[in-house]
Amino acid sequence: MARLLCLTGAESSGKTTLARALAHNLDGILVPELARQWLSGPSPPAQTEALLEALAAAQRQAEAGALAAASGRWVILDTDVLVLAVWWMERFATADAALWPDWLTEAWAARGPRCYLLCSPDTPWEDDPLRVNPEDRPRLDQRYEHLLRTGTFAWRRVRGSEEHRLTTALEWLRTQDSGDSA
Repeated sequence: MARLLCLTGAESSGKTTLARALAHNLDGILVPELARQWLSGPSPPAQTEALLEALAAAQRQAEAGALAAASGRWVILDTDVLVLAVWWMERFATADAALWPDWLTEAWAARGPRCYLLCSPDTPWEDDPLRVNPEDRPRLDQRYEHLLRTGTFAWRRVRGSEEHRLTTALEWLRTQDSGDSA
């Protein structure tokens, strides 16, 4: 049975770096953040609700494909619908899940078993044309943590250096493999 791990957190919090390191160390399958691919082109689409809905569907399809190919290995998601939910809340101004559009509510409910690593925004900000919130990372981090705390999936916060994050994540994942709750 495949195991699924999703990295989440505010912008420039080390998600991609850790996702790559975990995929390498665990011989896992890495599912990249599709939003970055879609928005990095010469003519990126407008950031509309329709774009977020399309990203949610594409990310779910990529996740399903990786899980089908995993053969018991870890599938490492550089992001999932949690990031898209926070993006939607920020862009369309409501934190109340009862007011989410149907597509987001359905995508949120459709998540299969997984565990999360919440990357703390204690890393230096790296400028990037797609990043817009260098001063807002602590507030966004609180939003991610709130959604994880109110959910049902196992999660763990990682912070500090790249090496410390990787070590913490690998140790925690061993407890997830053994069935311990840590």
